[in-house]
Amino acid sequence: MLSQAKSNPLKDFVTALGAVLTALTVALAFPQEAMTQSAAPTISGISPANGTTEGGTSVTITGTNLTGASAPTFGGAKATSYTVDSDTQITAVTPAHVSGAVDVAVITSSGSETLSGGFTYVAPVTLSIADVTVSEGDDFTGATFTVSLSQAAGAGGVTFDIATADGTASDGSNYSASSLTGLSIPAGSSLYSFTVQVIGDTISEADETFFANVTNVSGATVSDGQGAATIRDDDPLPQLFITRTGGIEGNTGTSSRVFEVTLTPASGQPVSASFATVDGTASAGSDYVANSGTINFAPGSTSAEITVTINGDLTIEPDENFTVELSDAVGATLTMDGVGTILNDDFPAPMITDIAPATGTTAGGTTVTITGTELTGATAVTFGGTAANSFTVDSATQITATTPARAAGAADVVVTTPGGSATATGGFTYEVPAPTLSSINPNAGPGAGGTTVTIAGTGLTGATAISFGGTPATSFTVDSATQITATTPAHATGTVDVTVTTPGGSDTLTDAFAFVAPPTITGIAPTAGSSVGRTHVIITGADLAGATVVTFGSTAARFIQEGPAQISATADPHPAGAVDVTVTTPGGSDTLTGGFTYVEPSSAPIVSNVSGPADGTYKAGDILTFTVTYDQNVGVRGSPSLSLELRGAARSASYAAGDASNKLTFSYVVQSGDLAPSGIGLGPSISLNGGSIYNGARTDANLTLNGVPDLSSVLIDAVAPTVVSTAFSGSPAPDATAVDFVVTFSEPVTGVDSSDFTLATTGSATGSISATSTSDNVTYNVSVNAISGIGTLRLDVLADSIVDAIGNPLAADFSSGTPWTRGSSTNA
Repeated sequence: MLSQAKSNPLKDFVTALGAVLTALTVALAFPQEAMTQSAAPTISGISPANGTTEGGTSVTITGTNLTGASAPTFGGAKATSYTVDSDTQITAVTPAHVSGAVDVAVITSSGSETLSGGFTYVAPVTLSIADVTVSEGDDFTGATFTVSLSQAAGAGGVTFDIATADGTASDGSNYSASSLTGLSIPAGSSLYSFTVQVIGDTISEADETFFANVTNVSGATVSDGQGAATIRDDDPLPQLFITRTGGIEGNTGTSSRVFEVTLTPASGQPVSASFATVDGTASAGSDYVANSGTINFAPGSTSAEITVTINGDLTIEPDENFTVELSDAVGATLTMDGVGTILNDDFPAPMITDIAPATGTTAGGTTVTITGTELTGATAVTFGGTAANSFTVDSATQITATTPARAAGAADVVVTTPGGSATATGGFTYEVPAPTLSSINPNAGPGAGGTTVTIAGTGLTGATAISFGGTPATSFTVDSATQITATTPAHATGTVDVTVTTPGGSDTLTDAFAFVAPPTITGIAPTAGSSVGRTHVIITGADLAGATVVTFGSTAARFIQEGPAQISATADPHPAGAVDVTVTTPGGSDTLTGGFTYVEPSSAPIVSNVSGPADGTYKAGDILTFTVTYDQNVGVRGSPSLSLELRGAARSASYAAGDASNKLTFSYVVQSGDLAPSGIGLGPSISLNGGSIYNGARTDANLTLNGVPDLSSVLIDAVAPTVVSTAFSGSPAPDATAVDFVVTFSEPVTGVDSSDFTLATTGSATGSISATSTSDNVTYNVSVNAISGIGTLRLDVLADSIVDAIGNPLAADFSSGTPWTRGSSTNA
């Protein structure tokens, strides 16, 4: 298609002149053709109409009269090559040219034709991939590469492959490799992003790199096909420090001090530092050998050693120290130098000047203070060659030690220190300890003697005598230093002292053993009971105190000691018949032959009648009494009770009296809060609560209550009245001098007068309670006059003499009423 550019006369003239000159030139160059060819060439189109500035685009020029055309020009530059395909077509390859639209010209012997702006040079599409830098982190992060085109992709887009490659970073440990094919940037777009996972860690290391390579690019020229990803290490440098060390100096030769150099945590790159010894109180050359150098840590290594040689001597001197200092660290931070301590092992000889106390028992355990000089660092303390149980070096002049056990006599005391040993000849004397008595078991026995007792105490070894009230024991054995077994002698009844004598002295337990007279049974009541057991029996006699066993026949009974002359026992089940009753005390035993007879049980006692409290209303503190009448006399053990029902609340009437009678009394004390406005209820039977009711034959009584009276008129009101509210009445004027308050109670009450009320005020408000009145004993009107000042007045109720109809007092003071506010007053 011919150019449709707007007409320009000057340009048209120049073009026409050029055509004439061209024709003339052709005519002169080709006189034969000029005479035979008359039609000038024309250009109707160029395809494609654009190409890259690098040239090399193959285009087809169509038109007419193109035979014999010379090289077409593009913006004045000849085509790199061309072919006249026919009179209507030329194929040409564009030369390089700057970007922009250019004229295309064709010259033949008949003239020339120019297509203005017929071909447009455009910059070529180039592809590049950018480098990326990412902080490593401690976990996972992403390194995103950007593939970009120099301009938007043309028709068909740009396709390519991309794949990662190791640099100093390694797949699997520093990043996760990735390889993708057939990627594309579509027509009209110019960017593509590619993300690779970076693997973080906490190891300090050098920055690392890996690459993303773009290959097999179609639709663009590659200007930079490799992107470099730099993984920037963000972990702090590890810390490098030296631990302290110390040791004995030695007397001759040399020894070594090894300083541990620690790197924490491990590093992923080499670490190094310089070291050098520095004098402290110790001097290089005389006390130690100076050392310096470099320590190196390979990646992953965390420890190294520095050795310093120590010179030994025999000089008594203080402990000394020097330092190993680190410097010029590479790849780490220095945190602490190492201090080496040279412990002096040259000491002056010790001396003992005093021991206090200088005596103690053969059992050991005496705490003594050893005084002297140069006692520091003591390693041993002995008494007569036996090591002390323990010792503490209190200072250079004092040691506290605990003596070991040893035979009686004087013993040398020796203290050993690094400077040698000191001996106090005969410095401590062991003495046999006096005995101490703590207990005797048993502490009672018959006056006839023969009781085996165990005497406990301390220092009992070697005991030579034991006496009971001055009478020697029949025999004794020293079991250990803390125990003796002895047999009591015969002695008059009574409590006596017990004395033990040893080589260390004597000790006495005052009133430690009682010689007891044998018991005597004088009576049993009752003398008979049911063979089913549970008969309560009283045994009387003399010297019954301390009873240990009571038997009925061969059966041991439960019993309670009720004094030296009486025992209360329970005869448990036994076949019918007479049995012996035996009481055993520390003084011996006594038996009442055939003293108790077991008999077969008779019929069970039955309740014939129940009586209750009189009709009326009862308040808190009143006693409700119930009488249960059996058809025969009964005995009672334990605490039986009757169940009461008070308006849904369960209560119990406790057994009060009636043992050995046919009438049992139960009582209940009305409690505050009890309420039974419609009468009380009585349970169907007696509750034993672990006790028993029985007849003389020990037959258990029937517990069902018969003949229970109507108790619907036995009322209970133990609920205290309360104040419901107090509030001022009506709408008093702000400056009123008299106000009525209305007080409402929970029930009718009496005993109310002005003294039962008080005014609580704020500000300058004051007033006086003048009178009270009521029409129903529930709501009371209280008049307050002589009011003045500004503030609030609240009427409070005192729990004074106010009671309800039954006499229950008001539960508590009331101070939660609604106050009246006096807002203005001429006499405020």
